[in-house]
Amino acid sequence: MMAPLMVAGTEKKAVDGNRAAFLGWCALAVLGQAAQLGITKAGPFVTYQHIRMPEAPGATWWGCVTVLALQSLIVLFALFAGPRRRSSEWGTWLARQLKPWQFLALASVLFVSRAKIARPPEAYVAEIVVSSVLALLALATWILAAQAMPRSALDRFDARVERLLGRTNAAPQPGGPDRFAWTVAAFAWPA
Repeated sequence: MMAPLMVAGTEKKAVDGNRAAFLGWCALAVLGQAAQLGITKAGPFVTYQHIRMPEAPGATWWGCVTVLALQSLIVLFALFAGPRRRSSEWGTWLARQLKPWQFLALASVLFVSRAKIARPPEAYVAEIVVSSVLALLALATWILAAQAMPRSALDRFDARVERLLGRTNAAPQPGGPDRFAWTVAAFAWPA
């Protein structure tokens, strides 16, 4: 029920985005992330996480896969089949921002770093492909949320960030405290 509203709501330019569409895309991104975590095997230690491919999947695993499939359909519709096909818009933006070799290098690093080498090799390749697709799905969902963000909310967010980190286009003043460095230190300290 929320999917058509989200897709229709983001048809407007980001200048006057739709709050319901923005909240819908954010909710879909959070649900998708929760579903991705539901199919990920991760222990209490710092190590590579693996996508679980159980021999006898239970209801929880199938529920997570269903959520991810629905998220995929909604995002693909918004990118390729909606009234405003964003795939060409995104492709044009990427072509302006990155040279082809930069895009390939970035994609290669992101693709290869999605899983550690494991045996058997076909399981490793499958895990890299699945985890890369899930990462791209999450990224696309958050980009769609950002495009649907109302301009007034974006202006308020910009003002808060400038208050916290300082003006974005201002040169740093020597001798004073670096607000960005102090903010990063404040968030890093408890960790």
